[in-house]
Order: sequence, then C-alpha cells, then structure tokens
Amino acid sequence: MHASEMKHKGKSKNRSTLWWAGLILLIIAMTVFLWLVLQYDFTQDDAYITFRYAANYLGGHGLVYNIGERVEGYTNFLWLQWMIIGGLIGFDFVLLSKFLGVICGIGSIFVVFLLGRELFGKRSILPGITAIFLGCTYSFAYWSAAGLETAAFALAVSAAFYFYCRRSYLLPSVLIIAALLRPEGGLIFLFLVLFEIYQTRRIGSYALFTALVFILALVPYLIFKIAYFGDIFPNPFYAKTGLNWDKLRDGFEYIGLYGWHYLGAGLFLLPAFIFVRKIPGRLKALLIIIPVYALYIVAVGGDVLKVHRFFVPIMGPVLLMIVYGISHLCRKKMLILVVLAGVLAWQLVVPRGHVTDFHRAELGLAQKMNHMADDLLENDKTDFSLAVTTIGLIGYRLTGHTVIDMLGLTDRTIAKYPEPAVPGMQTSWKERKFNSRYILSKQPKYILFSTGLKPSAPAEKALMLYSEFLKNYRTIAFHSHGYIRYIFKKYRPVGVELNRDIDLRFVDNYQRAMQMVIEHDYPGAIESFEQASTYVPDSIFPYPKYYQADLLLSRVEGQIERAYEMMLDIASKDSTIFDVYRSLWFYEHGIRKDYARAAYYRSRLETLVPWFVGRLDSLLVEIDRR
Repeated sequence: MHASEMKHKGKSKNRSTLWWAGLILLIIAMTVFLWLVLQYDFTQDDAYITFRYAANYLGGHGLVYNIGERVEGYTNFLWLQWMIIGGLIGFDFVLLSKFLGVICGIGSIFVVFLLGRELFGKRSILPGITAIFLGCTYSFAYWSAAGLETAAFALAVSAAFYFYCRRSYLLPSVLIIAALLRPEGGLIFLFLVLFEIYQTRRIGSYALFTALVFILALVPYLIFKIAYFGDIFPNPFYAKTGLNWDKLRDGFEYIGLYGWHYLGAGLFLLPAFIFVRKIPGRLKALLIIIPVYALYIVAVGGDVLKVHRFFVPIMGPVLLMIVYGISHLCRKKMLILVVLAGVLAWQLVVPRGHVTDFHRAELGLAQKMNHMADDLLENDKTDFSLAVTTIGLIGYRLTGHTVIDMLGLTDRTIAKYPEPAVPGMQTSWKERKFNSRYILSKQPKYILFSTGLKPSAPAEKALMLYSEFLKNYRTIAFHSHGYIRYIFKKYRPVGVELNRDIDLRFVDNYQRAMQMVIEHDYPGAIESFEQASTYVPDSIFPYPKYYQADLLLSRVEGQIERAYEMMLDIASKDSTIFDVYRSLWFYEHGIRKDYARAAYYRSRLETLVPWFVGRLDSLLVEIDRR
C-alpha cells in the first residue's frame, strides 16, 4: 500500500472515530438530561392555568378560566390544544405535559446536534460536545418537565434555525408551530426573514415564501382571537408589560444573572463575536439572535419565573456559539477540550445553588396550595369564590369555582385598568399591577395571600390600604400535614364606598412586624405591631393588637396578665377573631384552670373554625400529660 493511500485511510479512520465519538456524546447528553429531569422534577404553578382552561373546555364551557368570562389568560395556544386532545383521549394533564416536555427536550438536544454538524462539519466531535453542554444545562432540564410549553417552544426554535440554515421550505411550518406555542415565535419569524433579506440583500423567493405562508396560516387564528376574546394580544401581555425604568431594570438584572451563571459574565461568548466573520453565511443567525433576544427580554422586564426560563429557547444557539468561539480561539485540540471542560464545570457549579433553591421553593408552594385546596373543598361545600395572587394549582383544584387572579393574568379588568401605583410602596415582586377596588367589589368569600398572613405582593399590600377589606375580612386557619395555613374570609358584606383610605405606613409596619416574627426578633415585632396600631383602630383591624398580646403572652416573661387583658378587650369588640379565642382557650384551660370559661371559648371556636378544634383538643391532651 502506498504511503498516500495509508495516510488517506488513516484520516478516514480518524474521521469515522470522531463521528462515532460525537454520536456517543449525543447519547450521553440525552442520558444526563433525563437524570437532571428526575432530579428537578416539579410542576410549575402557571402550568395549571392551562390545565384549568383545558378542563373547562372539556367540561363544555369553552376556552375560559372562569365560567362565563372569555379572557385569554394563557400564552400557549398550541400547548393548550395538545392538553385538550390528551384530555379527550383520557390522559392526565400533568403527566401528559411532562411526557411531551421531556420528549421535546430530547428532540432539542438532537436538533442542536444536527446544527452543530452544519456548523462544525459532519466528522467533528464538537456537535457531540455541544449536545453534552445542553444536556447538562440545569435550566434546560428544569423547565422541560415543569408542565409548561417551554421545551416544545425551544425545540421549535432550534428546528427553525436548522431548517433556515439548510434553506428548507419546511421553515414556515416550524415557525407557525413556534408562534402558536409562544408569542415570541413571532419574533423568531421576523428575525429570520429580516436576516435572510440582509444576507441576500434583496427580498428573495425564500424570504417571501416564508413570510407569506406564515402570515396566511396565522390569519384564521388572529380572526378567532378577535372574535372569541375581543383582542389580538393575550391578557398576560397587558398584565405584565409596561415600558418603564422598573421594567428595564428588572430585565437587565434578569439577563445579568443568566450571563453570570452560563456565560461567565459574557466571557464565554466573547470569542464567537471576535470570529463572527468566519461563521458561514446563514449560520451567523445563531449568533445574532442572542443579543436580539436578550434585548427583547430586557424590554419585557425579564421573567417572573426564575431559573432563566426565557433563555431556554435560545440555549442551543448560545452553546453552539460558545463552542464555536472557543474552538477558533484555542485552535489546538487538547487546549480546546481543556477550556470547554472548564466552561462546562463553571455551568455545572455556579448556577446549581440558584436552581436548587428555587426548585425547593416551587415544591413548597405546590404542597401549600394543594393542602389549602384540600382544606377548602373539605370544609366548605358552598359555591365559594376566591381571590389569590398565585392562581395556578389552587385554581385548577378549584375548577368550577370563581377564582380571581389578583395579578390580572386571567382578569381583563385588572390587566387593562389597574389602579394607580401607591407612592412609596416597596416590593420585590415583578407583577406590580393591581385593582383592589375591583376585587373588593366582587366580594370574594376568601382571599389568599401568597405567604398566608403577611402581605407581600403589591396587590396584597394595596388591598390592606382599604378599610373595607380590614373591617370585613378575618383570618381563619386550617391544620393538616403538620402545618397551619391561614386565609382571609369575608364575614360581612363589603360596602359600596370603596376608597384607598389607610396610610401606607400601616402596611409597612405590619409587614415589618410579621417579618421580625419570622426572624425571631420579638421585641422589634412588638414595637412594629404597636406602630401599625397607631394608623388603624382596633375596631377596624384588631390583628396588630392581637399579635402584640400573643407575643407578650408567649415570648415575654411577666406579661401574661397584660396580654390576657388585651385579648379580652379584643374579644369584647370583635367576635370574629378566632386567634383570640384560641389563645384565651389555652390560657383558661392551661393557666387559670377556669374550665367553664375555657368551654365558652371552645364553643366560639366551634362556630368560627369547627375543623380546627380537634387539633387544639389534641394539644391540650399533650399539655395535661405533662
């Protein structure tokens, strides 16, 4: 065999080895992805909004969140249709959404691998390495099985870039799917068409074909939206958007955190921009979409859901460009592998705590909402209504009941006609629109705060600025699974005159006191509750005084009699404060041994919270044993 033939054969064998290595890496990437999905398995609260729409549709009520209210409170029309079809067949919405999400996640890894072959060549190991990067990305796995359409949209976006780079006439079909899955699909369509025009310096047949098919296919959908909902834009667009400095700041913070977690403050992506001229033709779109999409994220103020959900659809292009830039910067194979290994290590270590913390919080929220739904359904057989700031899981569990979204995602009035912002109100929440006057006019039987007792969201704080809320709603509590959960219940009809007539300093002091209790700063909490009492009389809202008394009774020595007198005073003025009767019951039974008085307070509890009395009886048995 000639030397030249041996050399050619050696190169062919080497290329074949690299190809098989890339394929093995692809399989490993999918395996790691599935492992991460199991590690971070949960169902995001917002997914249940779609499930409730599907359940109402299958129940014969149409595409509605609340029966009789045509509001487009979802942004994932095609995903909703898949849930409806699955429901018709008999599939459970949660399991179906997870299965489809995982399948789409695997599909995205495969399509990114194919894009890598277009970018690096079919005999390169780099497509497999890129697949590994995507399979190991926490945020990608996190959102794939969360019940949302995120993974399906990511697959559609990756497929759109793949078909565009190959100049396939399947491109408009994938773009249509993307647009029906998420409104951002329209942005991807516009970007690719304009990029094609820029690349060719003319409106060619390919761009024209893509645009015409896309637009004509979506016209019936737009007509349906206008006819059925009376609007082109989904209701969350009005609830979440609003171009102002706060939104822009939120957006920059959002992309900044993503940039630190996955881009090393942008350094990992910088080489791709340095060598942008070497990126072949249409494949430059993979790089240019990154800043374009980032600007869009800034414009909408980022995402209220954490763990980088908005960046998941362009994770593929981002990782391809990271690998591309580093491979051109380092040149030598071993150095490329070493640097890429370092980048992968960074992406595995730096975001992990962030992802784990929010995963734990999501599981806690789901548990809390599930238990609250159980308690309400078990103890209230009426056709009650509920106002809440986290409407997903509890709304789905209460399908058939009217559930008012205090943030406006599924409520047109709150989204389009919010109240003016409260000057000086501080909040860490991204959802800042509210309409407390409207909520109170609907007179919901129950109002559930996100943290139970402490007002946190702007919609919750603003509600406490209305004396009509403070006068007519009182807390009740449920106990199950080792936790006590509080919810506000309407005891008296809300008046017609609804005015924001309470000083904001009341809410600030009340919230601060609640937080101090959590932090075990009891003297500070007592002082803040006392400050709150100066802005609202006990006759309107006796809780600041009660919590002072409760802390004096349980946390401060020598103040039992003072606390007792304070509680007696509250009970004489308001017969709907179950917490007072609970404390007095324990006091009379455990300290004064006045069992007749204890029996009276027990009867009051049986009237207000009959389901709670069994819990207190068991505690008294334990106390008597001691």
